[in-house]
This record gives sequence, C-alpha cells and structure tokens, in this order.
Amino acid sequence: MDNTTSENNKPFCCPACPSRFTRQENLNRHTASVHRKSNRRPFPCPQCDVSFSRSDLRKRHIRKCHPQQVTMEQSNLTMSNPSDQISSGQGDSQAQIISGGTMEQHSPHTSRGDAVSAPASDIFAPQNISWLFKLPQFITAFFERFYPSFPAIHRPTFDVSVAKEPLLQAVACIGALYHSPGSNHSVSQALFEAGLRSLDKYVREDRSRFREVWVTQAYTLFGYFALYSCRDDLFPTAIRIHRRVVDATRQYQLLQDGLLSGGSCSGTSPGQIGSSPTNTFLASSCSPEQAWYRFIENESRKRTIYCLYYLDAQLSICCNVRPLLTALEVKYELPCRDDVWSAPSAAAWGILVSAPEFSFNEEDDVDANGEPRPAQGDLYETLMHLMNPDPTARPLGLLWYSSFASLMLVIQIQMMTRELTLASTFLYNNIRCNDTRHGLSIITDANRAPIMQALNNLAELMPKLNSATWPIVLGSDPASTHTGAALWHPVWMAWHYTAISLTHQDALLTSGIVEYSLPTAISTAWELGKPRAKTHRDIYEDRDVMRVVDNLEFIIKMLTTPPMGSILGDAIGVASGTPCIEDPFVSMLGFKACMMGWRVVRLMVLGLEQPLIHGSDIMALRMPNIYSVSAQAVLAKVMEALSMGNVASPPEAEKCYFNDGYSDGFGVFNATEAKYLRWMERTFATRDVWPLGEWVVAVFNETRAEGT
Repeated sequence: MDNTTSENNKPFCCPACPSRFTRQENLNRHTASVHRKSNRRPFPCPQCDVSFSRSDLRKRHIRKCHPQQVTMEQSNLTMSNPSDQISSGQGDSQAQIISGGTMEQHSPHTSRGDAVSAPASDIFAPQNISWLFKLPQFITAFFERFYPSFPAIHRPTFDVSVAKEPLLQAVACIGALYHSPGSNHSVSQALFEAGLRSLDKYVREDRSRFREVWVTQAYTLFGYFALYSCRDDLFPTAIRIHRRVVDATRQYQLLQDGLLSGGSCSGTSPGQIGSSPTNTFLASSCSPEQAWYRFIENESRKRTIYCLYYLDAQLSICCNVRPLLTALEVKYELPCRDDVWSAPSAAAWGILVSAPEFSFNEEDDVDANGEPRPAQGDLYETLMHLMNPDPTARPLGLLWYSSFASLMLVIQIQMMTRELTLASTFLYNNIRCNDTRHGLSIITDANRAPIMQALNNLAELMPKLNSATWPIVLGSDPASTHTGAALWHPVWMAWHYTAISLTHQDALLTSGIVEYSLPTAISTAWELGKPRAKTHRDIYEDRDVMRVVDNLEFIIKMLTTPPMGSILGDAIGVASGTPCIEDPFVSMLGFKACMMGWRVVRLMVLGLEQPLIHGSDIMALRMPNIYSVSAQAVLAKVMEALSMGNVASPPEAEKCYFNDGYSDGFGVFNATEAKYLRWMERTFATRDVWPLGEWVVAVFNETRAEGT
C-alpha cells in the first residue's frame, strides 16, 4: 500500500536508479547531477549485470570471468553496432538488421521436443549467415500467417527500409517460425536475443521512448515469442517484458486515447479519429493522404494496446498467472473494421469510409459534437450493453468486418468468467469445504445467465464460420482478397471455449495452481483434466452434459479443419504439406476444451457399458434404458464431429483395438473413447509451427510409457 501511494505521489521515476520525483524538472536535475555522462557505464557485460565505463574494461572482465565468450566476441567484431542504427531509424543492410550487437552465449537447450538446438551465437558466425537472404521471406510469412494474432502493424505502409530495427527483428523472429515449421528454430532464437537486447538498450537510454508505438509493438511480439517458445528459461523473460510494458503504459497514460502523441490536422481528438473516420477525416481540412496517415497512426496505437491486453489474457488463461490489465483500464474505442484497417491506399480507404453501409445509423451529422466518452471505457461499456441491452442507447453495429474487435469482446467475457469462477470457488471452498463431490459447475445459473446472454448477443452480430462473409482486401494488392474465414477462426474458438467454461470450469483455475512455463501448464492441465475415479468425480447433470457437448462439437470441427497455408490463401483444412497457421493460444484453448470433453466421453461410455472383463476385450452390455440411450446419442454426436474433418488417417488407425497403447496408460476400455484420444493426439501433432503441439503429444507419450 505504501509503495503504491509513493508511486502515485511521485510519478516521475529515474530510468537509471529507483529514485522517484514529483516534478519533471526535479528528475532532470537529478539526472544531470547524479547520472552525468562521466559517471555512466554504457558498456554492459552480455553475461551478467556488471557495466563498465570503457570497452577495454569490459573486454578484460569477459576474458577473466567469461572465457567462453571470447571466441564469440571476436566473430562479432565485424558486426555493426545497432545503437547507431536505432537512433537513425534505418538499417543499411540485412546483417545490420539482425546483428543486435554482442550476443549472449547459451548452452545447448531443448527447444522442440527432444531436438537440441545450436547456440544462438553460432547463427551469426560467418559460415552460417546464408539465412540472412531469407529475411524478406520471414517478414512476408509474418504478415501472411501471423496476421490475426497481432493485427497492430499496418501492412500496406510497413516499409523495411524505414522501420525500426528491433521491430524488424521481432517480425522476422516470428516469421522465421512460420517460414520453416517443424524445424529447429535457432534463427528465431538468435533474432529474439539480439532484438530484445537492442530494444532494452534503446529504452534504457530514455524511458520515455515507450511513448513510441513501435516500442510496445516490438516488446509485445518478443513477449509472445518468449511465452510460446515453450522454454522454461524464456518464460521469466516473457513475464518481465510484459510487466515492464504494462508499467510503462500506466506511467505514461497510454491506456487511454486522450493522450495520444501528436495532434489532428483538423483539431479533433485522436479518439474520434480512430473510430469515426467518416465524421472527422472526411470533414477535415486535411488532404486524403494526410487523413489516412493520421488514421493509421492512431488506429495502430489503439490496436497495440488491445494486443497488449490480449497477451495479458493469454498469460492468465494458459498459465493461471494473475492478469495485470483489466477492461476498465483500456479506455479506447473498439478497433475499426478490418477492411478499413487493411485498405491498401488512401483512395481505397476513403471509398470504404464513405460507403453507405459503413455507418449503421440513420444519418450522420458531421457538424455535431461527438458523444461523451464513457468513464469506464468503451470495451467495458460494450460488454455492459451486451449483457443488458438498453433500447434507448445507440445499438451496436454488425461485426462482420470486425474480427479483431469481436475477439477482444470475447476475451473480455472470458476474463469476466474467470473472475466469477475465482469468486465462486472461494465461496464454495469456505462454505462446503468438507464435500468430497460437488456439482460440475461452480457458477450458479443466476450468474451464468447474463454472461451467456452477452455471448449470444455477440454471436448474432458476427458471421458464422460456414457462412459466406464479405471479401476483405489484405495487403497492398487490391486483387488479394479473402473471405475472412481464417480471421474468424480464433474468434469462434474463444467463443465456444468461453461458453464451455461457464459450465465446466478450468481445472487449473479452480485448483489455484500457477505455472511458470507453458510445458508445465500443459502437463498440469493434462493431469487435472483426466477423468477421475467415481469417488472424486463431479456430479454431471443432464443440462451440463448437453451444454458441454454442444460447444465441444464446434470446437472439434474447428480443430479438425484449422486454417492452413496462409491468410491470403484462406484455406481451411486442406491436405497436409502446408503449415497449420493456427494461433498457439487458440490451440491451447482447444486442448483445454478437449480435456473437458474427455471427461464427458468417459462418463457417457460408463453409461453405455460395463468395464472390461478381466483378461479379455469383451464388455458386458447393460439393458437399454433412458440413460444408455442418451449416452449413445451424445457419443454419436461427438463421433460425427470427429469424422467431419479432412485430416485423413491411415486405414489401420480406424480399427479400434484395446491393445494399441490407450487401454493401459489411459485407462480406456471402450473403442469410442480410444478413437477420441487418437483423434486428439493426431490433431495436435499437426500443430508444428509452434512447439505447443509437440508438448501436447509429449504428455500422450509419457502417459503411454507409464502404462506399459
């Protein structure tokens, strides 16, 4: 409490020491007197936290304390110093883009399954730099295959020659993953280390540089890579990056659009620019080109903050880490339509915002004053409208062009569901702490109803995955259009997972376990999510089963037919040979949902058949009754969803025997349950761009090995 009060009273902190001040001039005086240039130590050791005032002292320290670094230092002397390039904002060559100065020496680590990757420093050796010529392909792969996960960078105006180098390193770092899926990603690791070091140095020189939107974009991308690289040593780095960016956005009040840098050429507020281009830009005195660039600047900042909120939610959902951001803090209007954001030129943008269908109001008055902004922010205000629609309020427009805005709304509902689950778990554990068995859903129907109503109201505004959506232009080529199916894949996956979690809560959340790496989170979710013995099994009511199965059916279909190839190709569930570009967070949601579905399948199997007769594969069938008939109908629904995908399996895999490794390690005693697990293992094995799929398959192999 005292620390929080001190930070509020002294908002100006020194970037070089823990000192804080109430006024900016006091901070300037402190910096000039205490941190004079003569006292600075601009030469940090790449292996430890020691810094030196001269480069020769650093070299002597490295030779004495880190002899293994000497060889690498010599190989990197030919590399350019990135600090000069960062200050100028331009790179003269591809080697300058990725060098990032002196690299850290890492011991070989296991980055993908059991494959040992080479040290990142070896990538920059003169004999191993042929991959530099693939940098343009890495950047292209980023935009074509990673776009729905981070739609904050404006692709039509993204210029490699003028973009900041740490941002280019972050883009190439993730693009390299999608360029060569399933391979050893030492190139991405090297780009990550070099880019993060360059960015840290750039911000350390002047902390106020966090106001530059590209800094937050680069940090968020680096944090995303560190999280989903599935490396234990990088997860603390992901937490550190995320916490640092969140603290900076609070310090410089970047979470609300009233303090955007720069001013509008028409005198309107930046918040109006980002969300009401019809009422501002077209009525302003700016030229169309100027108006378009101002729109891009402000919309990019808005989307970057929403991406930061999205990453914060991912950390919470995947690893049960306490979120740092709330919807009440994000005081930006919702992101604009995807087609407006992806307009390839000022002329195309002007046509889109002038189209009659752009506005869903009866008429627009460009001379009228804008409506007052809600004090709690537009994200929270929209959720309240979805939960309890007000007939007198302005209705929400259709979201057929707004996949990213829809995703943010679904994620906000998911975070509200998690808060409600935590509160319900706390009350339940204190009121009925002696119960060994309890109902499946901890959330009462009274609390579930308004959240489910918000989900249903939101679903009415979004296009269904099997419906024909309007074509959207992506990139700088107006001829490159797609139907948007790949953009809506993560939205509907998050929607159905949220609907399931209202009935079947996440075991990691209700147990209170916090994991500090993604592999351990997967392993813990597997152990907690496996079917339980009867004495510890939750009590499933009929409505709970149907609620879970109804949404599980859609999740199975989406997992079986994920987006493949590229966003521009818009291919869904094509044959193998093209990379699965599903967001790793979406894959994690699918894994959690499938674990919930496994329990339901096991329960329905128990309703159909008796356990195996010892020493044989024969089951004693019960007499048909209402329960067995209902269980058979539920299982038929799940099996139908499994068979609707295009991911072909070998003919011998369709023969369900009990000696195939699932009966012993997994406790499976039914062909239907074995088929479900086989599908689950095969499905996540196709997620080979990020290591997450390999770790899901690893828990299958480990369980199978324990049972043999």
